[in-house]
Amino acid sequence: MKHNRQLPKEVIECWPEIFEGVDLNVIPLHYVKSAVILFKDKTSLRISMSKYNDAEQFNYEIQTLAVVYQKNINDIYFELNIKKIKKDIIKQTSNFLKGFNK
Repeated sequence: MKHNRQLPKEVIECWPEIFEGVDLNVIPLHYVKSAVILFKDKTSLRISMSKYNDAEQFNYEIQTLAVVYQKNINDIYFELNIKKIKKDIIKQTSNFLKGFNK
């Protein structure tokens, strides 16, 4: 089952012209800053992407924790690197538009 998820309000406020109305189904790992696991006992665990050599190690860790603690997890959310997303969108859009100026 696909769940459409809105971006958090603070993310939309960073660049509303681009992020407003965006639904997330997949997050490219290179845009993830950290994952926060919220447990049913109200505790949380923040896992920073910067601790890992590559995105696959980070992904493996999150998946492993999700399976091991499945019954105790209330939610998992991802903090995004909005500066990197914005920079990449601007760069890719600029490169795309250069093609029309020829």
